[in-house]
Amino acid sequence: MLILLRVQFSRHARRRARLYGINEKDIVAVINDKIVNQQRMELVVNLSEYSHAIKIVASCIGEEVTIITCYPLKKGLKNESIL
Repeated sequence: MLILLRVQFSRHARRRARLYGINEKDIVAVINDKIVNQQRMELVVNLSEYSHAIKIVASCIGEEVTIITCYPLKKGLKNESIL
């Protein structure tokens, strides 16, 4: 069963994504792949397109998800698989 969530980006998250070269489509894909049962979630994912793991902080209310921030983790976790 595929549930598509409505994903919004905060102004801060859009700016961080642009600053670090993170594609917003990648973030939306990660959010839609995860089962969201929490109001606030912090995800650390290791995507092959990026040299470092990406941390995504989001808030979930019902089926609406707001991305609060996203950034690469510079220290540690560089080659470890998080998912």
